[in-house]
Amino acid sequence: MRHPRLPDFAQIANGATYAPPAPVCHTEPACGRQAKRVFCAKRRISAVSQENAEILRCAQDDIVGARSASRLCNVRRFAHIGQSSDVHVPSGVEAPAVVRRGNLGILTNARRELVMEIGFLMGIVAVIRAEEQRRGSQRTHEDPIYEYDHWLFTDAPFVNELCLMVLVTLWHQVERELVGLAARAASDGKEISPERYHDEVQGLRKGKLWDWIKINARLKLQSCQGQRSMEALRHLANSYKHHPSMEPNEELVKLLNLETGVNYAPLPESDSVQAGLKALVGLGNDSSYCDIAERFIHIASDFLVDLQRRVNVSPVKWKPVSLKLSDFAR
Repeated sequence: MRHPRLPDFAQIANGATYAPPAPVCHTEPACGRQAKRVFCAKRRISAVSQENAEILRCAQDDIVGARSASRLCNVRRFAHIGQSSDVHVPSGVEAPAVVRRGNLGILTNARRELVMEIGFLMGIVAVIRAEEQRRGSQRTHEDPIYEYDHWLFTDAPFVNELCLMVLVTLWHQVERELVGLAARAASDGKEISPERYHDEVQGLRKGKLWDWIKINARLKLQSCQGQRSMEALRHLANSYKHHPSMEPNEELVKLLNLETGVNYAPLPESDSVQAGLKALVGLGNDSSYCDIAERFIHIASDFLVDLQRRVNVSPVKWKPVSLKLSDFAR
């Protein structure tokens, strides 16, 4: 049973006002820890004010339109506020200053805001670069021959594979965004329902894989800036994930203009693949895998920005979210 002096939060959330009870004077008991705790609890209860009730009501209003109350605090969802016409930001919610600078991504709608999380991925590359430097500093007092061998067979493959993991993550982020944009590009910019959006997403599947012929037809990817780099990124991710020895597949070898019909070392150890990636993204011979990863991140971001400008994307009319705990995303 609700305490008689506590407000009915359910009624407040529905717009009812709450008038706090008149202050009650209490006389602190002369002795007894339990009695003193009861006295302090009563004073805290009597301190519930109209201001607190108003804050609760405003919070409830702001949550409507967001996916869930817990995700309202995800500041990455408010990157580049105001740069897309179909963005719905709950009333009274302001993006933090670090996000308003606009260096994290581009919003597309209230449910799928980020097109590219540049800051997040660049932060991972910075961590890898710091580890590369730490390992290099530990080799300064070793024998030069042993130091070179340790770098060639241990440190370099380790750092390179970490960067490859970032590139695999990058491709899957790009892939998700391409599917989402393609699903919203089938209605000539007209507003669609969430059910229609999910049906369009499922319609882009071909068995367990995405139907890239249909996605290319809707988005016209060939005309976008950086398409060749994104195609190489896709085959690089597939080679890393699916080849038993992490060797480049034939499509990647051709895209990188490498010699066909010869054996290649695993991706983290292959100088030829690394040189091909550098040439593809316009980097010098002295560049590292960290530089390659950073360049691909920027190319992917520019690619998605260019694509969004070209495609007539339909906004999705998302429904107000239920505040029942049983309906929250788990």
